[in-house]
Amino acid sequence: MDKREQEFLRSRIKDAVRQSFTRNALRFVGFLDSSAMAVAENEAKHLNARFTFFGGYEEAERCFFAALPEWSNGEKDLFPVTKLKITNKSDRPLSHRDILGSLMAQGIERDTVGDILTSHPCSVVFVASSVAEHILLSVDKIGNCGVSVEVDASDFLPFGGSFLELSDTVASQRLDCVVASLAKTSRGRAAELIENGLVAVGGIEVLKVTKTVTAGDVISVRRVGKFQIDSINDRSKKDRIILKYRKYT
Repeated sequence: MDKREQEFLRSRIKDAVRQSFTRNALRFVGFLDSSAMAVAENEAKHLNARFTFFGGYEEAERCFFAALPEWSNGEKDLFPVTKLKITNKSDRPLSHRDILGSLMAQGIERDTVGDILTSHPCSVVFVASSVAEHILLSVDKIGNCGVSVEVDASDFLPFGGSFLELSDTVASQRLDCVVASLAKTSRGRAAELIENGLVAVGGIEVLKVTKTVTAGDVISVRRVGKFQIDSINDRSKKDRIILKYRKYT
């Protein structure tokens, strides 16, 4: 985000926090990516506000920010997020780009679209509830593929369809060590990626190279990929930490 975008987002967060307090109501801003979420979090903490993030499921990378009144604990069912299931009627799998492009062609704004999880024949997209009906009525084809779209209340969540199981050894559980391994780069370069806001853990941008990585963490490195840490506690014969992880493809 450039400085102007950051200032505009900060003003939206301030307004949401103010309205949450004065009207005693939930106020939302989103969908936000990991970089915007970091800005929103810092601003909300500066304002001593009660807040949370949610994007439709626990590991969402794009989330709504919610400014919370005293009566709310950030109940997930109160977020204006609708889960849509897209069933592909053709043999050609749909990509993230296919789905996002078709939504944009319908005049849907990017900040009303959350995570898009693809598989074949069924994919899932999380959208702002305000645009869900428009998508249901207008989208019956994506690319050259006929599709059906429906609201989905099930627990079905595709995660990209495939992944690579990989392993390595690292000197410590520090984020810079782990990112160096994941990105196949030097520890110094990994630190630069982190400090420049290009690394997110659990969908939240992390700027501290010393953050401890634990099993279950989902780490996204911009322009490199998305990884889930499966294990990071066993030791090799040379007393290095064995890192086992999955790279989503």
